Amino acid sequence: MRLAHLGGPGLRVELEGGLALAIDPPHDPGEVAAILCCWNEAERLQGALEATRSGRRPRVVALPAITAWLGEVEAMPAPVEVGGVRIEAEPYRPVPWATAPEALRKLGSSLRGPLRAARRLATRARLPSAPPVALRLTLPDGRVLVHLSCALHRGTPHDWVARVAATWGGADWLVAGWDYGEELAFRGCIRAFQPRTLVLADLVGDVRRGLGMPCDLLSPTADRLCTEGQPTLVLASGTALRFG
Repeated sequence: MRLAHLGGPGLRVELEGGLALAIDPPHDPGEVAAILCCWNEAERLQGALEATRSGRRPRVVALPAITAWLGEVEAMPAPVEVGGVRIEAEPYRPVPWATAPEALRKLGSSLRGPLRAARRLATRARLPSAPPVALRLTLPDGRVLVHLSCALHRGTPHDWVARVAATWGGADWLVAGWDYGEELAFRGCIRAFQPRTLVLADLVGDVRRGLGMPCDLLSPTADRLCTEGQPTLVLASGTALRFG
């Protein structure tokens, strides 16, 4: 399996035999078996939107509100099987849009780029209403890839962590990131999942840097988790990892 970071929140999963899946691609991913959309953020929907505007009718695994908004797609609500890969989805509670410190940072970003901020607000108003989802992909050989996205933060209910860890824990690979400032909460929650390999992916850094906002580093957290006995890798934007 090859796992590539496409930039922004985007990931690409490639399997032996040529099957490819694109998760939240920031641009048209081209010919893939399916596009998986995990939320209604503009950055997560852009690739699927570009694919529909190209004249193709892509397969899209997402909540019905998202596929209806995208238009001419082959909607495939989870659970579903694509090319021998079983895809399941689990809604989660997102981090609050803005805590008090984050609200000040977003205000500063808006003041520095008022036209950019106005465009983002206008785009947000047109997006469909849908909660974010985490994904579990069961590969044809039985191995499991879990993509928690940014589900783990200080507001994540303890019962959600316990329930999902009980069914999705012990995955061969678990990919996850966190929203800015949520690193401690993330570390506290991720232990429950005990994956064979944890992949920390920077899912918010590209967007935040584009807005002139601070970002967390992944490597210090990866080092701490490795020291605690959790095998951990870092997947930075524009890089890829290959697994046997």
